[in-house]
Amino acid sequence: MCQRLMVFFVHLQWLNDCPQAMHAGVIRDIEQQRVKKERQADFEMQKALEEEYRKVQKVHDGGGGTEKATGSG
Repeated sequence: MCQRLMVFFVHLQWLNDCPQAMHAGVIRDIEQQRVKKERQADFEMQKALEEEYRKVQKVHDGGGGTEKATGSG
C-alpha cells in the first residue's frame, strides 16, 4: 500500500513539474532562435558594409608588396 501511495505522489509531482519544464525548454529554444537570427542579420550587414567599403577604397591584402621605403640619411 505504501509503495502505491509513493508511486501515486511521484506521478502527481511529475504531472505538476513536467509541463513547466517543457514550457521553459520551449522559451529557451525561442530565445536561442532569436539570438541566432540577430547574429545572422548582423553578419549580413557587416558583409554588405565590407563590400561597400571595398568598392570605395582600394584594399591591400598585406602580402608584402614590392614598394621600398625611401628615406634620407
